[in-house]
Amino acid sequence: ALGASLGLDVQVFGVAVGAVVGALAFAFLIQWVASRKRVNPSVILVSGAILGLAASSFVTVWMSLVEVKVVQESLWWLLGDLSRARVWTAMCLIGVVTMSLAFALGDRKPFDALLLGDFQTRAFGYDPDWARQRAVLLSSLLVGAAVSCAGVIGFVGLVAPHLARVLFG
Repeated sequence: ALGASLGLDVQVFGVAVGAVVGALAFAFLIQWVASRKRVNPSVILVSGAILGLAASSFVTVWMSLVEVKVVQESLWWLLGDLSRARVWTAMCLIGVVTMSLAFALGDRKPFDALLLGDFQTRAFGYDPDWARQRAVLLSSLLVGAAVSCAGVIGFVGLVAPHLARVLFG
């Protein structure tokens, strides 16, 4: 919404960079909350929900201050709009996904060790904090890239991780 209101093309620079930077910023902010001593998972979950609501409120206020054309473009993108998809944006998305998956495959052993817990990850010779940060970075990059091309399609974000786990283990 910010990129569109600044006159940047919704499908090109403004949204792509904004989505990736926003995803990374929010992911690392939530990870910072999670790294605090004695924080239980429900605090992390609530922190993520609060940040999501704060971002939604910011976008709503921002959209009330800009031109109607920008509001319409931003609203379609926020709802999830595949009608503006272009070949070159899909190619960029494929490039980001390919690079991210290549990095993820390179880190598959530390990621697998993380499933067993921090103690076991250390026992295998991997740093759990480093592996967790890599996982957050890669997933944020993938989410930001996908959102920049198609917008926020809520149910996909809820279903996709579970579907991927069923398909790929």
